[in-house]
Amino acid sequence: MSSTALKNMRDTTMLQEVAQRIAAQAQGNEEIEVYVSQGGDVEVTVYRGEVENMTTANSTAVGIRVINDHREGSAWAESLDEGILQQTLSFARENASIAEPDEFATLVKPSDIDDVEPVVRDGWDDSIFALSLEDKIALALELDHKASSFDERIKDVPSADYEDGWGHSVVANSHGIMVTNSSTSASLSASVMLGDDEQLESSGFSFGRGTTNLNIDEVISMAFSRGLRLLGGTQPISEALPVILDPLVATQFFGIIAGMMSGGAVAKGRALLADRLGDTIGHSNLTLIDDPTHEKAFSSATYDAEGMPTRRNIFIENGVLQQFAHTMYSSRRLKMKPNACARRGGVASRPGAGMRALYAQTTGESVEEIFERVGEAVYVQHFLGVHSGVNALSGDFSVGAQGVWIRDGHMAEAFKEATIASDLLTMLSRTSAVANDTWWLPGSVVGNTVLIDEMVMTGK
Repeated sequence: MSSTALKNMRDTTMLQEVAQRIAAQAQGNEEIEVYVSQGGDVEVTVYRGEVENMTTANSTAVGIRVINDHREGSAWAESLDEGILQQTLSFARENASIAEPDEFATLVKPSDIDDVEPVVRDGWDDSIFALSLEDKIALALELDHKASSFDERIKDVPSADYEDGWGHSVVANSHGIMVTNSSTSASLSASVMLGDDEQLESSGFSFGRGTTNLNIDEVISMAFSRGLRLLGGTQPISEALPVILDPLVATQFFGIIAGMMSGGAVAKGRALLADRLGDTIGHSNLTLIDDPTHEKAFSSATYDAEGMPTRRNIFIENGVLQQFAHTMYSSRRLKMKPNACARRGGVASRPGAGMRALYAQTTGESVEEIFERVGEAVYVQHFLGVHSGVNALSGDFSVGAQGVWIRDGHMAEAFKEATIASDLLTMLSRTSAVANDTWWLPGSVVGNTVLIDEMVMTGK
């Protein structure tokens, strides 16, 4: 792609003009917010040396929110055609006119924005455009070939994948707010089947803003080593013991906790932590921070989905719950300070409160030091049945687990078909160590090895 084409790809001027033009059409006391999304992606899947699936897609969409007389309505369209945009605005106004009034419905105003200076994070990498589609297919084919021949214990490679994507989002409203976020991403991933009599599937990945640092060998090594240590697993006996979560599993655990700190859930009375602000809910060693301004955060953003500058928010500090994640709506309803945590699932969705780069502050130990300290524990590499086994409202936690034993401070034999159980607040109160192996992942939660002092494991 030429330098001129790359420059055009990054240019959001037209999107901004569209958003501002529609937002400026507010009448009387009406408030209008326009959210414009534009992006594209490439996905290639290879199986046994053949391209099994390949998709390329580009899209542009606009979502419009109208608030009038405390009544909120929205509509969206997949076009920038002026006639369609005007029709979409008309639909949003009509939907607002028949909505129930809500005194807390509002859009961000300049007066709502505090003195937090925007931290500009450029999440864009031109390298995904430097490779042709043929080059991207070649990467997936090479990954498939290398994985298939890596070790005789790999019996099959169900998939070898290349993916990349780019996107812009623009938020403008009738109060003069106008912000833009842009980002790119790229990844290689593969799943491998290991074992003879009882096969086990394991996966690995490599990711980045662009293609420069994608590493085929890293993908295969991760998939192979994580799977190999689980071969031959047996069902353990039941007992109470320390549980160590590997970084990927820890992201699931803290992702559940992040949902419990949503101001939207608190405002609706659907949060276990609703009445616990200022209380000690975790171990004194536990501090949870969401920092979308961090230079290593893959989901970094300069502004949230309503137009406020993002910032570093401490949610749990030394075990004490400090704040909830807010949209403008939840902050007004709960009479709390807004903290720029609005996110969107797309143009058809309204802003919801959520994290972008939540991490547990490390307590300083290495993984090896944590292993040595506990002596005997279980190292959990997979949670199974999280959706059915976790109730974030009651706090109940009972999920399937697979991993390896830690004996005398070292990884030992594998286990499977186990269940680990506790409740979420007890788990937080026993989260005593966070290793220094911080793994910045592309999702909303950062990975670290985490020690929970005691849980109940049931097996035989």
